[in-house]
Amino acid sequence: MNRELKDQLARAFGLGPESDVHGLVEDLRAGKPLDVEILRRGCLALVDRLAEQRRPCLVSDERLEAALRAADLGLWEWDVTTGNIYTDRNILRFLGLGGQTHILRIEEVMALVHEEDREAFSVATRDTLRGVVPTLEVCHRARHADGRWVWIETHGNVTERDASGRALRMTGTHADITDRKQMERALSNTLRVMQALLETLPLPVILRDAERRVTLVNAAWEQMIGVSREQAVGNFLSGAPHRPPNKDHRESDDQVFETRQPLRYETTVQARNGTIYNVLVAKTPLLAEDGTMTGIA
Repeated sequence: MNRELKDQLARAFGLGPESDVHGLVEDLRAGKPLDVEILRRGCLALVDRLAEQRRPCLVSDERLEAALRAADLGLWEWDVTTGNIYTDRNILRFLGLGGQTHILRIEEVMALVHEEDREAFSVATRDTLRGVVPTLEVCHRARHADGRWVWIETHGNVTERDASGRALRMTGTHADITDRKQMERALSNTLRVMQALLETLPLPVILRDAERRVTLVNAAWEQMIGVSREQAVGNFLSGAPHRPPNKDHRESDDQVFETRQPLRYETTVQARNGTIYNVLVAKTPLLAEDGTMTGIA
């Protein structure tokens, strides 16, 4: 028994000389009757000591819970050896399982994953456990308690391995990204509708990015100018093959980029086959939410 431990025991049990500590330990081992007051003091000291050691952990747990709640994240820990997954209340809320246990079996979790996402989920998990990838990152659908599907974004890391490198524990977070997925789907549908409308418009339409490279043209533009979209997209208008630049094209571009205001003007446009058209050109800036100009239409 080292000196530090002797001093701690002496203070805890209210003992004086070191011989008293040795005597107490021998009596405990031998099962001899002990003074109740001495035992009471020792037990209270042990409780106080454990409480003092636990207090920083409690503070840390409270801060972690507050941070996860603010970020709307759920925390989970998977004991790979037992198959038990310990979850917080946020994860149960995401899945509509608020009144159930905080411990889920890995088989239960896999059963909740959408059939079409299950293989990707399994592969990503297996690669992380084996160390093929350092972090588990996967988006998947999971069945809510009310029967609908919610989108979950899962991140995790192996936090404990045995001496042979076998994964023993994995810890990570869940985020409910259903709203984001629905917005992405709505935007995708809107883009498809816009592209369909552009293709059916009789007016030639062309979109370019902030560097003035072509990003999209419609069928009417291809037919009028005589340049295919494969030749146009990714290039500058001045680089279109066998076609001189349009009159006032660069100057009007500069004006739109400088003023960030729409512009209409009459000019002439020459097609690839030499045909000259008198046209009314309408240019408008494409602005991001923060006001950054991302292109021109």
